[in-house]
Amino acid sequence: MSKSSFLRKFGIALLVLGLQGLTAQERTLKVMAYNLLNYPDHDDQYVRTDYFVTIFGAIEPDILVVTEIKSQAAVDRLLEFGLSRISRDYAAGPFIDGRDTDNAVYYRADRVTLESNIRITTALRDINGYTFSIDDHDDGTFTFTIFMAHLKASTGAENEGRRHAEARRLADYIAQQDSNYYYAFAGDFNIYRASEAVYKLLLDSMAVDLEDPLYARVEWHDNSNYSYLHTQSTRTGQLPDGGASGGLDDRFDFILLSHQMLRDSGPLTFATGSYSAFGNDGDHLNANINDGDNRVVTRSMADALYYGSDHLPVILELSYPITLAVAERATWPVTYALHQNYPNPFNPGTTIQFDLPVASATRITVYDLLGREVVRLADGPLEPGHHRLEWDGRDSRGQMVPTGMYIVSMRTPEFGKNIKILLLR
Repeated sequence: MSKSSFLRKFGIALLVLGLQGLTAQERTLKVMAYNLLNYPDHDDQYVRTDYFVTIFGAIEPDILVVTEIKSQAAVDRLLEFGLSRISRDYAAGPFIDGRDTDNAVYYRADRVTLESNIRITTALRDINGYTFSIDDHDDGTFTFTIFMAHLKASTGAENEGRRHAEARRLADYIAQQDSNYYYAFAGDFNIYRASEAVYKLLLDSMAVDLEDPLYARVEWHDNSNYSYLHTQSTRTGQLPDGGASGGLDDRFDFILLSHQMLRDSGPLTFATGSYSAFGNDGDHLNANINDGDNRVVTRSMADALYYGSDHLPVILELSYPITLAVAERATWPVTYALHQNYPNPFNPGTTIQFDLPVASATRITVYDLLGREVVRLADGPLEPGHHRLEWDGRDSRGQMVPTGMYIVSMRTPEFGKNIKILLLR
Protein backbone atom coordinates (compact mmCIF):
# COMPACT_ATOMS: atom_id res chain seq x y z
CA MET A 1 0.00 0.00 0.00
CA SER A 2 1.34 3.44 -0.87
CA LYS A 3 2.13 5.99 1.82
CA SER A 4 -0.62 8.32 0.61
CA SER A 5 -3.10 5.45 0.56
CA PHE A 6 -2.11 4.49 4.12
CA LEU A 7 -2.51 8.04 5.37
CA ARG A 8 -5.89 8.38 3.67
CA LYS A 9 -7.07 5.09 5.18
CA PHE A 10 -5.71 6.03 8.60
CA GLY A 11 -7.55 9.34 8.44
CA ILE A 12 -10.80 7.66 7.45
CA ALA A 13 -10.36 5.11 10.26
CA LEU A 14 -10.00 7.93 12.80
CA LEU A 15 -13.10 9.58 11.38
CA VAL A 16 -15.08 6.35 11.77
CA LEU A 17 -13.86 5.88 15.35
CA GLY A 18 -14.98 9.38 16.18
CA LEU A 19 -18.42 8.86 14.67
CA GLN A 20 -19.44 5.52 16.15
CA GLY A 21 -23.17 5.35 16.64
CA LEU A 22 -24.00 7.77 13.86
CA THR A 23 -26.50 6.67 11.24
CA ALA A 24 -24.96 5.26 8.04
CA GLN A 25 -26.21 6.20 4.60
CA GLU A 26 -25.72 4.41 1.29
CA ARG A 27 -23.90 5.20 -1.93
CA THR A 28 -23.33 3.06 -5.01
CA LEU A 29 -20.47 2.10 -7.30
CA LYS A 30 -21.22 1.30 -10.93
CA VAL A 31 -19.25 -1.65 -12.34
CA MET A 32 -19.06 -2.38 -16.06
CA ALA A 33 -17.55 -5.30 -18.01
CA TYR A 34 -17.04 -5.13 -21.76
CA ASN A 35 -15.33 -7.13 -24.51
CA LEU A 36 -13.62 -4.53 -26.74
CA LEU A 37 -13.07 -6.82 -29.75
CA ASN A 38 -9.27 -6.71 -30.05
CA TYR A 39 -9.00 -3.00 -29.39
CA PRO A 40 -7.50 -0.93 -30.99
CA ASP A 41 -7.86 -2.87 -34.28
CA HIS A 42 -9.92 -0.99 -36.88
CA ASP A 43 -9.75 2.22 -34.87
CA ASP A 44 -8.51 4.42 -37.71
CA GLN A 45 -8.84 8.07 -36.73
CA TYR A 46 -10.30 6.89 -33.40
CA VAL A 47 -13.67 5.89 -34.87
CA ARG A 48 -14.14 2.94 -32.52
CA THR A 49 -12.86 5.00 -29.62
CA ASP A 50 -15.53 7.57 -30.40
CA TYR A 51 -18.19 4.85 -30.21
CA PHE A 52 -16.81 3.77 -26.86
CA VAL A 53 -16.91 7.37 -25.60
CA THR A 54 -20.61 7.45 -26.46
CA ILE A 55 -21.18 4.24 -24.51
CA PHE A 56 -18.97 5.03 -21.53
CA GLY A 57 -20.35 8.55 -21.32
CA ALA A 58 -23.89 7.23 -20.93
CA ILE A 59 -22.95 4.65 -18.29
CA GLU A 60 -20.19 6.57 -16.45
CA PRO A 61 -18.74 3.48 -14.75
CA ASP A 62 -16.77 3.84 -11.56
CA ILE A 63 -14.90 0.63 -12.37
CA LEU A 64 -14.55 -0.64 -15.94
CA VAL A 65 -12.99 -4.03 -16.66
CA VAL A 66 -12.38 -4.99 -20.28
CA THR A 67 -11.29 -8.02 -22.29
CA GLU A 68 -9.68 -8.20 -25.73
CA ILE A 69 -7.37 -5.25 -25.33
CA LYS A 70 -4.05 -5.83 -27.05
CA SER A 71 -1.25 -3.84 -25.44
CA GLN A 72 -0.12 -1.17 -23.03
CA ALA A 73 -0.35 1.30 -25.91
CA ALA A 74 -3.99 0.29 -26.36
CA VAL A 75 -4.69 0.78 -22.66
CA ASP A 76 -3.14 4.26 -22.81
CA ARG A 77 -4.98 5.11 -26.03
CA LEU A 78 -8.41 4.29 -24.59
CA LEU A 79 -7.65 6.31 -21.47
CA GLU A 80 -6.27 9.38 -23.23
CA PHE A 81 -8.65 9.58 -26.18
CA GLY A 82 -11.65 7.87 -24.63
CA LEU A 83 -12.33 7.90 -20.90
CA SER A 84 -10.46 11.14 -20.21
CA ARG A 85 -12.91 12.90 -22.51
CA ILE A 86 -15.63 11.90 -20.03
CA SER A 87 -13.70 12.66 -16.83
CA ARG A 88 -10.08 13.45 -16.02
CA ASP A 89 -10.53 11.39 -12.85
CA TYR A 90 -10.24 8.09 -14.75
CA ALA A 91 -7.03 6.10 -14.30
CA ALA A 92 -5.79 2.80 -15.68
CA GLY A 93 -4.44 -0.10 -13.67
CA PRO A 94 -1.20 -1.90 -14.53
CA PHE A 95 -1.35 -3.88 -17.76
CA ILE A 96 -0.01 -7.45 -17.87
CA ASP A 97 0.87 -8.75 -21.31
CA GLY A 98 -0.13 -12.42 -21.45
CA ARG A 99 0.09 -15.06 -24.13
CA ASP A 100 -3.18 -14.12 -25.84
CA THR A 101 -5.60 -11.19 -25.84
CA ASP A 102 -5.53 -9.49 -22.49
CA ASN A 103 -7.57 -7.76 -19.79
CA ALA A 104 -7.40 -4.24 -18.37
CA VAL A 105 -9.04 -2.14 -15.70
CA TYR A 106 -10.00 1.53 -15.51
CA TYR A 107 -11.43 3.28 -12.48
CA ARG A 108 -12.48 6.64 -11.09
CA ALA A 109 -9.58 7.66 -8.89
CA ASP A 110 -11.85 10.09 -7.04
CA ARG A 111 -14.09 7.17 -5.96
CA VAL A 112 -11.85 4.16 -5.42
CA THR A 113 -8.18 3.28 -4.95
CA LEU A 114 -6.57 0.35 -6.74
CA GLU A 115 -4.66 -1.35 -3.94
CA SER A 116 -3.14 -4.32 -5.77
CA ASN A 117 -3.48 -6.59 -8.78
CA ILE A 118 -3.40 -10.37 -9.12
CA ARG A 119 -2.29 -12.55 -12.03
CA ILE A 120 -3.63 -16.09 -12.37
CA THR A 121 -2.20 -17.91 -15.35
CA THR A 122 -4.09 -20.59 -17.28
CA ALA A 123 -3.29 -22.74 -20.30
CA LEU A 124 -4.56 -19.98 -22.61
CA ARG A 125 -5.30 -16.54 -21.14
CA ASP A 126 -4.61 -14.86 -17.84
CA ILE A 127 -7.27 -14.22 -15.23
CA ASN A 128 -6.55 -10.82 -13.70
CA GLY A 129 -7.72 -9.58 -10.32
CA TYR A 130 -7.95 -5.97 -9.15
CA THR A 131 -8.36 -5.19 -5.44
CA PHE A 132 -10.01 -1.88 -4.56
CA SER A 133 -10.78 0.17 -1.49
CA ILE A 134 -13.62 2.68 -1.56
CA ASP A 135 -12.62 6.20 -0.65
CA ASP A 136 -15.76 7.19 1.31
CA HIS A 137 -16.65 3.77 2.73
CA ASP A 138 -17.46 3.91 6.45
CA ASP A 139 -14.94 1.09 7.00
CA GLY A 140 -11.58 2.42 5.87
CA THR A 141 -10.10 -1.09 5.91
CA PHE A 142 -12.66 -2.74 3.61
CA THR A 143 -11.48 -4.01 0.22
CA PHE A 144 -12.99 -6.14 -2.53
CA THR A 145 -11.57 -7.76 -5.66
CA ILE A 146 -12.85 -7.95 -9.22
CA PHE A 147 -11.47 -10.80 -11.32
CA MET A 148 -11.62 -10.51 -15.10
CA ALA A 149 -11.38 -13.33 -17.66
CA HIS A 150 -11.94 -14.20 -21.29
CA LEU A 151 -12.57 -17.95 -21.17
CA LYS A 152 -12.04 -20.34 -24.06
CA ALA A 153 -14.47 -19.82 -26.92
CA SER A 154 -16.51 -22.17 -29.14
CA THR A 155 -18.76 -25.17 -28.69
CA GLY A 156 -17.89 -28.81 -28.15
CA ALA A 157 -16.77 -30.95 -25.22
CA GLU A 158 -13.10 -30.05 -25.62
CA ASN A 159 -13.73 -26.29 -25.44
CA GLU A 160 -16.16 -26.71 -22.55
CA GLY A 161 -13.46 -28.65 -20.73
CA ARG A 162 -10.90 -25.92 -21.32
CA ARG A 163 -13.28 -23.28 -19.97
CA HIS A 164 -13.80 -25.41 -16.90
CA ALA A 165 -10.05 -25.86 -16.42
CA GLU A 166 -9.48 -22.10 -16.66
CA ALA A 167 -12.18 -21.39 -14.07
CA ARG A 168 -10.69 -24.10 -11.85
CA ARG A 169 -7.52 -21.97 -11.59
CA LEU A 170 -9.64 -19.16 -10.09
CA ALA A 171 -11.35 -21.67 -7.78
CA ASP A 172 -7.94 -22.77 -6.50
CA TYR A 173 -7.04 -19.17 -5.70
CA ILE A 174 -10.35 -18.49 -3.92
CA ALA A 175 -9.86 -21.63 -1.82
CA GLN A 176 -6.85 -19.90 -0.23
CA GLN A 177 -8.84 -16.83 0.85
CA ASP A 178 -10.89 -16.02 3.93
CA SER A 179 -14.42 -17.45 4.02
CA ASN A 180 -15.81 -13.89 3.95
CA TYR A 181 -13.76 -12.85 0.92
CA TYR A 182 -15.63 -10.24 -1.15
CA TYR A 183 -15.07 -10.65 -4.87
CA ALA A 184 -16.69 -10.50 -8.29
CA PHE A 185 -15.90 -12.47 -11.43
CA ALA A 186 -16.60 -10.69 -14.71
CA GLY A 187 -15.86 -10.96 -18.39
CA ASP A 188 -16.57 -12.90 -21.57
CA PHE A 189 -17.07 -16.48 -20.38
CA ASN A 190 -18.33 -17.94 -23.69
CA ILE A 191 -20.84 -20.08 -21.76
CA TYR A 192 -23.70 -21.28 -23.96
CA ARG A 193 -26.05 -22.64 -21.30
CA ALA A 194 -26.51 -22.83 -17.54
CA SER A 195 -26.09 -26.60 -17.59
CA GLU A 196 -22.44 -26.25 -18.65
CA ALA A 197 -19.94 -27.55 -16.09
CA VAL A 198 -18.03 -24.26 -15.78
CA TYR A 199 -21.20 -22.35 -14.82
CA LYS A 200 -22.01 -24.97 -12.17
CA LEU A 201 -18.44 -24.78 -10.87
CA LEU A 202 -18.61 -21.03 -10.45
CA LEU A 203 -22.00 -20.99 -8.73
CA ASP A 204 -21.91 -24.21 -6.71
CA SER A 205 -18.34 -25.35 -6.10
CA MET A 206 -16.25 -22.33 -5.13
CA ALA A 207 -14.88 -22.14 -1.57
CA VAL A 208 -16.66 -18.77 -1.47
CA ASP A 209 -19.61 -19.27 -3.78
CA LEU A 210 -20.51 -16.89 -6.55
CA GLU A 211 -24.08 -15.90 -7.37
CA ASP A 212 -25.71 -14.78 -10.58
CA PRO A 213 -27.44 -11.50 -9.60
CA LEU A 214 -30.22 -12.32 -12.09
CA TYR A 215 -30.73 -15.81 -10.64
CA ALA A 216 -30.93 -16.94 -14.26
CA ARG A 217 -30.03 -20.64 -14.12
CA VAL A 218 -31.84 -21.22 -17.38
CA GLU A 219 -31.05 -22.45 -20.86
CA TRP A 220 -30.65 -19.02 -22.43
CA HIS A 221 -28.98 -19.89 -25.76
CA ASP A 222 -31.21 -18.79 -28.67
CA ASN A 223 -34.20 -18.77 -26.31
CA SER A 224 -36.75 -16.03 -26.87
CA ASN A 225 -37.96 -16.33 -23.26
CA TYR A 226 -34.55 -15.08 -22.09
CA SER A 227 -33.60 -12.74 -24.91
CA TYR A 228 -33.03 -9.93 -22.40
CA LEU A 229 -29.95 -11.82 -21.15
CA HIS A 230 -28.13 -11.97 -24.46
CA THR A 231 -24.93 -10.01 -24.99
CA GLN A 232 -23.51 -11.45 -28.24
CA SER A 233 -23.56 -10.80 -31.15
CA THR A 234 -24.61 -7.23 -31.80
CA ARG A 235 -24.62 -7.93 -35.57
CA THR A 236 -26.10 -10.53 -37.89
CA GLY A 237 -23.49 -10.09 -40.61
CA GLN A 238 -19.72 -9.84 -40.74
CA LEU A 239 -18.16 -6.38 -40.39
CA PRO A 240 -14.58 -5.46 -41.40
CA ASP A 241 -13.48 -5.65 -37.73
CA GLY A 242 -13.84 -9.44 -37.82
CA GLY A 243 -16.29 -9.69 -34.93
CA ALA A 244 -18.74 -12.56 -34.57
CA SER A 245 -21.98 -12.47 -36.53
CA GLY A 246 -25.35 -14.17 -36.05
CA GLY A 247 -27.25 -11.58 -34.03
CA LEU A 248 -28.10 -11.53 -30.33
CA ASP A 249 -28.65 -15.09 -29.11
CA ASP A 250 -25.92 -15.85 -26.53
CA ARG A 251 -25.25 -14.78 -22.97
CA PHE A 252 -21.46 -14.75 -22.99
CA ASP A 253 -20.81 -11.75 -20.74
CA PHE A 254 -21.28 -11.82 -16.97
CA ILE A 255 -20.65 -10.15 -13.66
CA LEU A 256 -20.98 -12.74 -10.91
CA LEU A 257 -20.83 -11.71 -7.24
CA SER A 258 -19.69 -13.55 -4.12
CA HIS A 259 -22.70 -14.65 -2.13
CA GLN A 260 -22.28 -12.02 0.64
CA MET A 261 -23.13 -9.27 -1.85
CA LEU A 262 -26.62 -10.68 -2.36
CA ARG A 263 -27.53 -10.07 1.29
CA ASP A 264 -29.85 -7.27 2.35
CA SER A 265 -27.06 -5.41 4.12
CA GLY A 266 -23.31 -5.46 4.58
CA PRO A 267 -20.16 -3.60 3.58
CA LEU A 268 -20.91 -4.13 -0.14
CA THR A 269 -24.23 -5.35 -1.55
CA PHE A 270 -25.85 -5.73 -4.94
CA ALA A 271 -28.28 -2.91 -5.73
CA THR A 272 -31.39 -4.85 -6.71
CA GLY A 273 -32.54 -4.21 -10.26
CA SER A 274 -29.28 -2.60 -11.37
CA TYR A 275 -27.93 -5.47 -13.51
CA SER A 276 -28.42 -5.25 -17.25
CA ALA A 277 -26.99 -6.06 -20.64
CA PHE A 278 -26.72 -2.45 -21.72
CA GLY A 279 -28.74 -1.74 -24.85
CA ASN A 280 -30.64 -5.05 -24.88
CA ASP A 281 -34.36 -4.30 -24.91
CA GLY A 282 -35.32 -7.98 -25.29
CA ASP A 283 -36.66 -7.41 -28.82
CA HIS A 284 -33.55 -8.13 -30.88
CA LEU A 285 -33.19 -11.92 -30.78
CA ASN A 286 -31.09 -13.00 -33.78
CA ALA A 287 -31.06 -9.39 -35.00
CA ASN A 288 -28.74 -6.39 -35.15
CA ILE A 289 -28.87 -4.32 -32.00
CA ASN A 290 -29.64 -1.25 -34.14
CA ASP A 291 -32.42 -2.83 -36.22
CA GLY A 292 -35.55 -0.66 -36.09
CA ASP A 293 -36.42 0.99 -32.79
CA ASN A 294 -34.63 0.10 -29.59
CA ARG A 295 -36.77 0.65 -26.51
CA VAL A 296 -33.93 1.27 -24.06
CA VAL A 297 -31.33 3.31 -25.95
CA THR A 298 -31.31 5.96 -28.67
CA ARG A 299 -30.56 5.21 -32.31
CA SER A 300 -27.10 6.77 -32.03
CA MET A 301 -26.36 4.64 -28.96
CA ALA A 302 -27.56 1.49 -30.73
CA ASP A 303 -25.24 2.35 -33.63
CA ALA A 304 -22.32 2.81 -31.21
CA LEU A 305 -23.01 -0.61 -29.70
CA TYR A 306 -23.28 -2.17 -33.17
CA TYR A 307 -20.05 -0.73 -34.54
CA GLY A 308 -18.02 -0.64 -31.32
CA SER A 309 -17.95 -4.36 -30.55
CA ASP A 310 -19.68 -7.66 -31.23
CA HIS A 311 -20.59 -7.80 -27.50
CA LEU A 312 -22.84 -5.71 -25.29
CA PRO A 313 -21.42 -4.44 -22.01
CA VAL A 314 -22.92 -5.67 -18.75
CA ILE A 315 -23.37 -3.31 -15.81
CA LEU A 316 -24.49 -3.40 -12.20
CA GLU A 317 -24.31 -1.25 -9.10
CA LEU A 318 -22.95 -2.12 -5.66
CA SER A 319 -24.21 -0.33 -2.56
CA TYR A 320 -22.05 0.45 0.46
CA PRO A 321 -22.45 2.42 3.72
CA ILE A 322 -20.97 5.84 4.28
CA THR A 323 -21.02 7.65 7.62
CA LEU A 324 -23.37 10.53 8.21
CA ALA A 325 -20.46 12.96 8.23
CA VAL A 326 -19.31 11.72 4.83
CA ALA A 327 -22.87 11.80 3.51
CA GLU A 328 -23.20 15.43 4.54
CA ARG A 329 -20.32 16.31 2.21
CA ALA A 330 -22.71 15.76 -0.68
CA THR A 331 -24.68 18.77 0.56
CA TRP A 332 -21.68 21.09 0.74
CA PRO A 333 -22.20 24.27 -1.28
CA VAL A 334 -20.55 24.62 -4.67
CA THR A 335 -20.00 28.39 -4.44
CA TYR A 336 -19.26 31.05 -1.84
CA ALA A 337 -22.26 33.00 -0.61
CA LEU A 338 -23.32 35.51 2.04
CA HIS A 339 -27.09 35.38 2.54
CA GLN A 340 -29.42 38.08 3.78
CA ASN A 341 -29.83 37.97 7.55
CA TYR A 342 -33.09 36.99 9.24
CA PRO A 343 -35.09 38.44 10.74
CA ASN A 344 -34.50 41.81 9.12
CA PRO A 345 -35.27 44.33 10.58
CA PHE A 346 -34.36 42.72 13.92
CA ASN A 347 -34.43 43.28 17.65
CA PRO A 348 -32.54 42.19 19.67
CA GLY A 349 -30.66 39.60 17.57
CA THR A 350 -30.36 38.22 14.04
CA THR A 351 -28.91 35.21 12.19
CA ILE A 352 -26.26 35.60 9.48
CA GLN A 353 -25.73 32.64 7.10
CA PHE A 354 -22.86 32.07 4.66
CA ASP A 355 -21.49 29.22 2.51
CA LEU A 356 -17.96 27.93 1.95
CA PRO A 357 -17.36 25.36 -0.83
CA VAL A 358 -13.85 24.66 0.52
CA ALA A 359 -12.02 25.27 3.76
CA SER A 360 -11.19 28.99 3.85
CA ALA A 361 -9.75 31.70 6.06
CA THR A 362 -12.93 33.70 6.67
CA ARG A 363 -13.66 37.06 8.29
CA ILE A 364 -17.21 38.19 9.09
CA THR A 365 -17.34 41.80 10.34
CA VAL A 366 -20.14 44.23 11.25
CA TYR A 367 -19.54 47.94 10.36
CA ASP A 368 -21.59 51.07 10.87
CA LEU A 369 -22.44 53.30 7.90
CA LEU A 370 -19.30 55.40 8.50
CA GLY A 371 -17.15 52.31 7.92
CA ARG A 372 -16.15 51.88 11.56
CA GLU A 373 -15.78 48.32 12.81
CA VAL A 374 -18.49 47.42 15.34
CA VAL A 375 -17.70 43.77 16.01
CA ARG A 376 -15.87 40.89 14.35
CA LEU A 377 -18.04 37.74 14.38
CA ALA A 378 -15.57 35.34 12.75
CA ASP A 379 -11.88 35.58 11.91
CA GLY A 380 -9.94 32.46 10.99
CA PRO A 381 -10.03 29.14 9.12
CA LEU A 382 -13.43 27.50 8.70
CA GLU A 383 -14.42 24.14 7.26
CA PRO A 384 -16.48 23.88 4.07
CA GLY A 385 -20.24 23.84 4.48
CA HIS A 386 -23.25 25.97 5.35
CA HIS A 387 -22.47 28.23 8.33
CA ARG A 388 -24.52 30.47 10.57
CA LEU A 389 -23.64 33.14 13.12
CA GLU A 390 -25.81 35.00 15.62
CA TRP A 391 -25.37 38.72 16.33
CA ASP A 392 -26.98 40.06 19.48
CA GLY A 393 -26.69 43.74 18.54
CA ARG A 394 -23.65 44.38 20.76
CA ASP A 395 -20.26 45.79 19.83
CA SER A 396 -16.84 44.32 20.59
CA ARG A 397 -16.99 45.75 24.15
CA GLY A 398 -20.34 44.13 24.86
CA GLN A 399 -22.29 47.39 24.63
CA MET A 400 -25.69 47.56 22.92
CA VAL A 401 -25.47 49.53 19.66
CA PRO A 402 -28.17 52.04 18.69
CA THR A 403 -30.96 51.71 16.15
CA GLY A 404 -29.70 52.02 12.61
CA MET A 405 -28.43 50.47 9.42
CA TYR A 406 -25.28 48.31 9.62
CA ILE A 407 -23.07 46.53 7.08
CA VAL A 408 -22.09 42.86 7.36
CA SER A 409 -18.91 42.10 5.41
CA MET A 410 -17.68 38.62 4.43
CA ARG A 411 -14.10 38.25 3.21
CA THR A 412 -12.09 35.17 2.16
CA PRO A 413 -9.02 35.00 -0.10
CA GLU A 414 -11.35 34.13 -3.00
CA PHE A 415 -14.59 35.99 -2.19
CA GLY A 416 -16.00 39.18 -0.78
CA LYS A 417 -19.54 40.50 -0.26
CA ASN A 418 -21.45 43.05 1.88
CA ILE A 419 -25.08 43.09 2.96
CA LYS A 420 -27.11 45.76 4.79
CA ILE A 421 -29.00 44.90 7.97
CA LEU A 422 -31.39 47.05 10.03
CA LEU A 423 -31.55 47.11 13.84
CA LEU A 424 -34.72 48.64 15.38
CA ARG A 425 -34.72 49.20 19.13
